[in-house]
Amino acid sequence: FTSQRKRGHDLNRPPQQISVRATKLIAISLLSALMNTVPSLAEEAPALPSVTVAIVAQSEVIGRVPMSGTLVARNEILIYPQVSGYSIEQLHYDIGDWVREGDILAELNSQILTAQFEQAKAQHSGSEAGVRQAFSQIASADASVTQASAVLERTESLQTRGTTTQSVLDQAIAADLTAQAGRRSALDGIAIAKANLQQTDAQLEIARLNLEHATIVSPADGLISVRNGQVGAIASSGGEPIFKLVANGEIEIEAEIIETALGQIETGDTVQMVIAGIGQTNGEVRLISPIVDPVNRLGTIRITTQDSARLRSGLFAGGWSEAITREVFERGHVVGVLPYDPIEDRVVLIEQFRIGAYAAGFSPWLIEIVAGVIEAGEEPEEVARRETLEETGCSVTELMPVTTYLVGPGGASETVKLFCGRVDARGAGGIHGKKEEHEDIRVFSAPFTEAMARVDSGEIKNAVSIIALQWLALNHDRLRRRWG
Repeated sequence: FTSQRKRGHDLNRPPQQISVRATKLIAISLLSALMNTVPSLAEEAPALPSVTVAIVAQSEVIGRVPMSGTLVARNEILIYPQVSGYSIEQLHYDIGDWVREGDILAELNSQILTAQFEQAKAQHSGSEAGVRQAFSQIASADASVTQASAVLERTESLQTRGTTTQSVLDQAIAADLTAQAGRRSALDGIAIAKANLQQTDAQLEIARLNLEHATIVSPADGLISVRNGQVGAIASSGGEPIFKLVANGEIEIEAEIIETALGQIETGDTVQMVIAGIGQTNGEVRLISPIVDPVNRLGTIRITTQDSARLRSGLFAGGWSEAITREVFERGHVVGVLPYDPIEDRVVLIEQFRIGAYAAGFSPWLIEIVAGVIEAGEEPEEVARRETLEETGCSVTELMPVTTYLVGPGGASETVKLFCGRVDARGAGGIHGKKEEHEDIRVFSAPFTEAMARVDSGEIKNAVSIIALQWLALNHDRLRRRWG
């Protein structure tokens, strides 16, 4: 039977073009061609190999990142008094008022500040007068130097002619030195006067600024969100600010998301949020915090919306990131069984027709282990025992779980739960399978070493069979000791 099936050379050639979606039609066409081109097979083997087609359902998996948070000001400005210790006389705006840059928000008592400013002005005027006086002293000192120098010059001339005494010359010299010293002192005086003027300039500027700061103005356009100041209260730069201002009235959402979802969010992503008292609104991720809270393991993002005028700071908001739709093929789940005889050290293998192998350009007759679909309500162990008996005629006396793995997680949900089943391989062989399901399965047993050689040579191409046999190779001695 085997040799006759393998003489169907048309099945061993790769197809020029094949549609996987037309699997069932291709299978029927292949079987018809097989009957027409290999008449001896049709005559000798009435039970022709057939294909079981599994219905594959296509469904969508929608991935979204949940988030929740609070509405906050995008940029909040704290307005403190620039001078402390003065009472608040007037407050011109209240919570909810819109202000423009430069608008007067509040006024402090400025009587003392005005007096300090006037005092600083007077001191500044005195310093200016001191500078002028210093320059006058320099002029006087220059005149004294000129006069003393002239007297000394005349006295020296008279001394040369012998018409004056030495004491008179000494007096002239002393007078000249005194005049020179007076000039240097006058020059130092102008430097001191200029320094005093600079000091009073600074004091005057401080006094002017303090007086100016008694009038508190808005630093930007925005919405008053908090007013802590009260008329009569003493203004202080510590504690709570007099006002809080939402710059430009821009409100956004500060939301928290779990750390494992941060990688799924990027700036510019669209989000759908529901805001308490307002309803659903769309937003865009503006900022993603570079840190995660080490206690609650949450990351923070900022979300802007186009409907900022209706928003109020402090409202709760919750929602989701933009839905990411992914398609997944639902084909069900499968059990795989490697029938193994630890006494004879043989594995039971099957050979059957696989349309997928043909579509991929391989021979459609594949050497495999037992496998079957888990129907609704069935346990994997139940399927493993039933399929082994149906496909090989062998009864499983003991099952050992091997692993569960995903077949193609990139686009399918199908899993394989793999077992190794203890069987008696001495009578394994022949053609098996359920006639009503059109199964045509050739069964044979092979020594363990031969089965591994088939894997090494590439003759066995089925993934579940390769995984099962490689597991057996890793656990061969241990399994024989346990089941031997």
